[in-house]
Amino acid sequence: MTERPNLSARLVFGLALALSVTLMVARAIWEGLADPPIVPRGWAVLPFAFLLGLGLAVLIGLGWANRHRWRAVMRPNRGRVIGALVLGFVTPMVVLSWLPWIFGGFWLMLGLPALQNGDPAPFFLGLLLTGAAALFWYLPACLIVSGIRRRWLRVALFALMFWAAYAGIIMVLENQKFAL
Repeated sequence: MTERPNLSARLVFGLALALSVTLMVARAIWEGLADPPIVPRGWAVLPFAFLLGLGLAVLIGLGWANRHRWRAVMRPNRGRVIGALVLGFVTPMVVLSWLPWIFGGFWLMLGLPALQNGDPAPFFLGLLLTGAAALFWYLPACLIVSGIRRRWLRVALFALMFWAAYAGIIMVLENQKFAL
């Protein structure tokens, strides 16, 4: 069995800084091209760009640190599968009035009552979407579980992945207004 490589904090923070600046510039260009004003605007995007940049930097750093052991990284085990399922369940679909609406929440809110009423289609559609989100998160979950030794740091990085997804949605789809 090969030994787990160490993740360099200097590499992660250097990448996070470069990615954050790149994301801020891309967002500023996009903001200038948008006809209606997009929210958030200007420097208010900085924390979201930093969160997304940090999340991407951690994944790139873990990928770089594990570049010679992809078979060991991608081998399914309980921690990697559960991590991917949890991230798939809590992946934000959209942000309405600063609140993330997650795949699993839609599935529970719309699918389970429809299943009880005899219509299984929304239940299975929600299950399919949540499963697709879990497949999307399988590689990051594998990188985190196989590359990080301390459990508290794994939990922190899984939380960072949620917040990076939230920040990415804010930067791309904006903060939508929710009104009844």
